[in-house]
Amino acid sequence: MHDQEKSGAKRIAELEQRIAGLEDQLQCSKQAEAELRKSVHLQRAILDNIPDPAWVKTLDGRFAAVNKAWCVFTGATHGQAIGRSDAELFPPEVATQLQEQDRTVAKTGQTQRYEETLTDGQGTS
Repeated sequence: MHDQEKSGAKRIAELEQRIAGLEDQLQCSKQAEAELRKSVHLQRAILDNIPDPAWVKTLDGRFAAVNKAWCVFTGATHGQAIGRSDAELFPPEVATQLQEQDRTVAKTGQTQRYEETLTDGQGTS
């Protein structure tokens, strides 16, 4: 074999090794994605089976998840809530109170339990 042929064969072997490594990474990514989907599905099922209104917000105060009871209570759909803030969904005085509670949670890192009276989509407390 000539030096050029040896070099080419070596390069092909290196590329085949890299391809095998990428295939392994792809398989790991697919497995991680499948596990993530299962986890999201489980979280959604748990959230939706809580009988009281429940929600999750991002640190900037936007709704990341709401359950069915929250949707029934507020009259808003899941799609109307996700990505929106309290100010976009509730009257100003309620939104201000909720935002203050969110700031407390963000500052302390501790979950809080609040009981409050909100008006539902039909104006009922």
